[in-house]
Amino acid sequence: GWPGWQWIYKVSPVLQWLEANGSKLPEHSYVMFSDAFDTGLIGSASNIVQGFLEYDCELLGMSTVSDWPPNKELKLFEEEKYPWTKCRPHLSAGAWMARVSDAIFYLKSWESDWKSHGSGRGWDDQMAFRRMHRRFYPRFKVDSLARIWTRCDSCMGLI
Repeated sequence: GWPGWQWIYKVSPVLQWLEANGSKLPEHSYVMFSDAFDTGLIGSASNIVQGFLEYDCELLGMSTVSDWPPNKELKLFEEEKYPWTKCRPHLSAGAWMARVSDAIFYLKSWESDWKSHGSGRGWDDQMAFRRMHRRFYPRFKVDSLARIWTRCDSCMGLI
């Protein structure tokens, strides 16, 4: 039967599609992913690539105010790397952007994290994304200046 929702469903289908179709996309194409209604784009869509390029990285993830799931080590790492932002220094797995070839590399790493942590229901995409950020920084950065996205959380009065 249907196993129900698993966080890996945010990773493997995108990876499989990019592996099968990525070479058919125009050269230098970008992939932007969002998984939820709480992801708001900042400004004009015509400025998204420029905003990404300003970070000089391969993978850019959306920022958030929350240390979620709570992890002292990753919280300190994120706050150390983005000291200028007191509001949103943490990484959210809710949105990310990369060039197609880079997206394939990082999605494989994300999927590998799932496999190495038992491929079970206890795996958390957010925690895995945060582990990857620490492992691959500065090639993987957080949109700490909100050039691409902002979280639109109802608890923050933003939606």
